[in-house]
Amino acid sequence: MRLRILSFLACLAPVFVGTVPAHTQTLSDYETLCRAGSNGFACLQAGVQHSFGRAAPIDLTRAADLFSLGCGAGSAAACTEAGYHYLLGEGVTEDQERSIGLFVQGCDGGSAIACLEAGYQYVNGEGVARDDQRATELFLSGCDGGSGTACTEAGTQYLQGYGVEQSAQRAAKLFERGCRAHDLDGCYHAGVSHMIGEGAAENAARAADLLRHGCALGDARACETLERL
Repeated sequence: MRLRILSFLACLAPVFVGTVPAHTQTLSDYETLCRAGSNGFACLQAGVQHSFGRAAPIDLTRAADLFSLGCGAGSAAACTEAGYHYLLGEGVTEDQERSIGLFVQGCDGGSAIACLEAGYQYVNGEGVARDDQRATELFLSGCDGGSGTACTEAGTQYLQGYGVEQSAQRAAKLFERGCRAHDLDGCYHAGVSHMIGEGAAENAARAADLLRHGCALGDARACETLERL
């Protein structure tokens, strides 16, 4: 399931920008620090404020510029946000080739969300030739970085044999990892794997646990399947 994820939420943790606590900085402070170079966090914060109009009117063009500067200064979250701007044409001309580059850069910098989005672009051939093997690598990186959705997408690649050797066993394990990270699709597919014994031991009790988790997360399919179990 592809949804835009707000990657900048990680920037809300209490940190220092320069020698001053981040929460005391103004938008002007952030922009000054950003444009002085080498302060990706300041660029990210300034971009977020322009995106939501927190301290100034919403200005998506300026936000995209600040996120791009932050990416260049080493902020993986800023790379991710800049990638979304170019993927969706928010404040800039839509450019999927540029967005894939930004997402890959963010992924290399440790953003699980960027890995997920880069994987989607490779799967869908958006701005780049379709490459399921590369997509799977990116999904696995995102999974290792904590994205439950990336785990589930990697599982789907292995279940279908897209770009990798088909392996129901590896798919089932990835689906369970996705479920543990609260991805509702992961819970559903992991539950079905145990229900029918595809890639995992047939185990009605385990299937019920996984489907129950998916149902609690809001997956109607999991709720319906659980009722039939």
